Amino acid sequence: MLVVLDTTVFGADPMCASDAWGVLAHAAEAWDLKIVVPSVVQLEAVAGYQRSLVGLQTAAEGWMKKQRFIGLGLSAAADDLEMSIHEAAENYGDQLTAILADLNAIIVPVPNVPHSVVVERAVSRRKPCNSSGDGYRDTLNWLTVLELLRQYPDDDLYWVSNNTGDFGGDSAPESDQEPDPVPAVLHAELLEELAAAGFSERVKYAHELRDMVSDLAATLAPELPQDMRNLRSQLRAQTLTRFVAQEVLPGVAPSIVVPRECALPVDTIWAELLAVGELSDFDFEIRGAAGGDQALIDFKITGESVLVLSRPVVEKIPASATLSPEDQTFEMQISKPLVFRGYLATNSVGKPLGGEITKIASRVDDPMRADWHDKDVRDRNRSALSGTFARALAGFKPVIDPKLIESMTPSLTAAIQAMQPNLFPSLASTLHDPQFLTALQRVVGSLKLPMNDPKYMDDLRAALITGRSEPKAVGAPETPAKGENLSEGSEVAVADVMPEQKGDDETGEHPESDLL
Repeated sequence: MLVVLDTTVFGADPMCASDAWGVLAHAAEAWDLKIVVPSVVQLEAVAGYQRSLVGLQTAAEGWMKKQRFIGLGLSAAADDLEMSIHEAAENYGDQLTAILADLNAIIVPVPNVPHSVVVERAVSRRKPCNSSGDGYRDTLNWLTVLELLRQYPDDDLYWVSNNTGDFGGDSAPESDQEPDPVPAVLHAELLEELAAAGFSERVKYAHELRDMVSDLAATLAPELPQDMRNLRSQLRAQTLTRFVAQEVLPGVAPSIVVPRECALPVDTIWAELLAVGELSDFDFEIRGAAGGDQALIDFKITGESVLVLSRPVVEKIPASATLSPEDQTFEMQISKPLVFRGYLATNSVGKPLGGEITKIASRVDDPMRADWHDKDVRDRNRSALSGTFARALAGFKPVIDPKLIESMTPSLTAAIQAMQPNLFPSLASTLHDPQFLTALQRVVGSLKLPMNDPKYMDDLRAALITGRSEPKAVGAPETPAKGENLSEGSEVAVADVMPEQKGDDETGEHPESDLL
């Protein structure tokens, strides 16, 4: 379908910002529309806009004089307004060209017809010329319509013009409250011309862009809402979805994904996205400008995704899995829905220019999310329990009085001397080394636990010094060890603290071979 626009369409909406323009921008591809603007129309639209701004500036100057802007000290504001109007008029030509480019509009030149043909239509007052013979530009536009019908024999054509006096027929509503008929009726002379060329069944006519869009929506997409704002929203969603599916998602696979984010099995070592299939649940939100006339749109969409996983070998693995004996892992493929989030950049009419996926994750209702939640709970509990045990065990380390080690040193030395024949020479030497004993005392002394009864510790030191096998219990009478009365502070005999050691030859000495 060719959609050919007249100058009145741009005069009604110079910036092409209405919902009807939005629908046309997004529907062009879905409905297989070719937007066509005759070069005469583009020139006339720019000139008409500039004339409108000249009129606005004149009206503004008169109003400012009436309101005494200069006398009120607002001359700078008046100058700024004049400059803004001048810049808008000067830049509109380039701006309109950019908008038409964003719409992928086809700008067609003036048809190659002899000038005498145009003159003949004017002097004969043939439509779209009026009764005075005026209508040169309208005639060129109509001849462009006929030429397009010949160039595109397989396409119908929709001509949109609110110049009802030159193009319209007798189909005008009886009052302003009644809507224009859709499609409208062309003037009888124009209908005759179409019939003569064999184009009668291929041409439709509408006064307003909104009328044309509504008619096409009812014909080509009756399932969509017919009010213009909702129609625009639906078509924009379709356009963005199609762009994401065709231009953005194909570039995301293959790629490595995060097992936790995608709610994969908790023992997954690594995972790779291989392909994205059927799409659903598209949603988007316009975030703001991205510079110039571009805008940024955040989107999310769910896609049925194929992934390959690497997992550790367990007792049972799927029959379809690929086993890797070297690192005790296996690979398997699964399919599940994943949510793809990203952004799109759009042009001045909302058509997407490019985009990127920024995150891949599971759906909120994915049941495997619970497995990761349970794993987190187990890990937290294990960590907390480890810390609790560590703190608890630290409380059981004995706190030994350094003076006790000092008191034990003579007895320990004597015991080691008595044991020396039974030990390897190097080990015996080490145990007998005073530096070793000092280090042992320092290490044992650094251990921390609840303090023992100081009275018991004193008794233990005394017992070691006097040769008693164990400290005196609280309140117990003094009892000499082995019937001997040793004064406090005297050295303890080896026999008092160690059992008697005898060798094989009853001499207490071992042959050298026994040490080996």
